[in-house]
Amino acid sequence: MAIAGALSVLDGSPVMKRNIKRFISSIGAVIWQTIRHADRIWKVCVRKRSLRRLWWLAATAGLIALVIIFALPRSSPAPPPPSPMPTPAPEPTPKPLPISPPSTPETRSAPTLPPEIEKGLLILSHTTYTDKYGYFHLIGEVENLSEHGAEHNQVRADFYDEQGTIYSTGTGECFRELIGPGGKSPFEIVLSEAPQTLTYKLTALSRPTENLPAGGFSFTEISPESGVDSEYIVKGMIHNDRNHAIETALILGTFYDNYGNVVVVGFTFPDIVPIQPGGSSEFTMTVDFHGSPIVSFALHAETSP
Repeated sequence: MAIAGALSVLDGSPVMKRNIKRFISSIGAVIWQTIRHADRIWKVCVRKRSLRRLWWLAATAGLIALVIIFALPRSSPAPPPPSPMPTPAPEPTPKPLPISPPSTPETRSAPTLPPEIEKGLLILSHTTYTDKYGYFHLIGEVENLSEHGAEHNQVRADFYDEQGTIYSTGTGECFRELIGPGGKSPFEIVLSEAPQTLTYKLTALSRPTENLPAGGFSFTEISPESGVDSEYIVKGMIHNDRNHAIETALILGTFYDNYGNVVVVGFTFPDIVPIQPGGSSEFTMTVDFHGSPIVSFALHAETSP
């Protein structure tokens, strides 16, 4: 049984198994021969009274047996089979939360002006011409349709090519810095050269204000006359209707053709300033009109408060 156990543990080493078999066979042969001739050995030992030899033989056989027993590799008990790993329980699949439709954010627009202020300036008429120096002029007139004053008044012109694309933009100031409700003002946009096309769009820009233009003046003794070539001359008097002096005054003239279109804009100053309460001052305005002849005109004065 010990030999079978020894052989069983040597299944994985063929060379060692063969050497052990040879050794065991040799020892077995010695033991077998000893047992087979034991009676003869006993007789010899008794006959020669060699008990010492018999004892020596027995000790040698026992020692050989012990060497065989301890030389054989002991089979170690087989390790216990590994315990199966516990299978982790599957994690529950999270249920998707219901998705509510996104709420529309509240839109707060910046405070806007009343509609009559946003669209307070109405462009009444406009026309174009090129002067003798090659400058291109786009002139016209606006009217304040709101119930408030309008300041920082401008007109922008966007010029379009044949494909409908803006290729040039010009901006001009209105001649009156402050336009009261129902008031009018001429404007003029000047370009260094004529645009490629005369397809344009005008936009009036202004800012509402509670301020109103200063009044307290009137025009008298107006006499228009034609000058040399294309000149048009207007002479007259500006009268101070206030109870205090007019320190400064700018007299504006808007000139129209037969269709009511603005054809030219002019300005001048009184001959004498300041103008005392109840006093008057002469003025002379000369303009050089182009195209259609001047049929009518309107005067206005920008004065100090």
